[in-house]
Amino acid sequence: MIQVKKIKERVNLWYRILDKLTVCDDTFSKEKLINRLTALNKPTILSFVNAHALNIAWKDNGFAETLLKSDVLLLDGIGVKILLKLIKYPYGLNFNGTDFIPELLEKLPKSKQVAVYGTREPFLSKGIRKIQGMGYSSISVEHGFHPDKYYIEKFQSTSPDIIILAMGMFKQEKISIVLREVTSGRAILVINGGAIIDFLGERFPRAPKYMREHSLEWLYRLLQEPRRLWRRNLGSIVFLMRALICFFYMNKQ
Repeated sequence: MIQVKKIKERVNLWYRILDKLTVCDDTFSKEKLINRLTALNKPTILSFVNAHALNIAWKDNGFAETLLKSDVLLLDGIGVKILLKLIKYPYGLNFNGTDFIPELLEKLPKSKQVAVYGTREPFLSKGIRKIQGMGYSSISVEHGFHPDKYYIEKFQSTSPDIIILAMGMFKQEKISIVLREVTSGRAILVINGGAIIDFLGERFPRAPKYMREHSLEWLYRLLQEPRRLWRRNLGSIVFLMRALICFFYMNKQ
């Protein structure tokens, strides 16, 4: 009985996260979202929800509650799309952060001061050069292995407008909440970007375009890095089992 109650709590937590997703049905609504993010009037946290994030949320209530404090949550990946289809939720466009974050950066005002906190050399410097190539000249940079407090102090001393956190879950999500709290209402944009700088820095190769268009980048990455990613993809099987639990739970309501 206790186990059933715990599962119901986990399922309800997933539904709370899914209910908060910003769904864009077409390119027009996507452009509206981008316009919203380029004309902020308050501190805003942008986060992405993929299967890995939901798996962490299932086990870690603290992460789930932190994720729910994001201002904009976007669907990222075929796994979450399958889940949304299964429970008959609208899903719209897939916002792969690796594609969407550079697209967003291209459209944000280049006069903004940027901070990038995450990953390590040489990929950090290579990723920064890509961002500079978009037209940004003022970029504050730190690797991703300092204590959390260090980034808060760095932020307060440099006052960037756009902060890209590329540290992985859930260090970046925790830091994003604190950054929003200490900014005194200034309209900053905090992007929880995961491996975005690693991709820009060419640490990880991108899948061919046809695989990305069919949501198969996960398979390409697994073939490229089986030893590093096997545990993550084992987690995909666990995710699908939990998705089925959500489906059956919904049908019993």
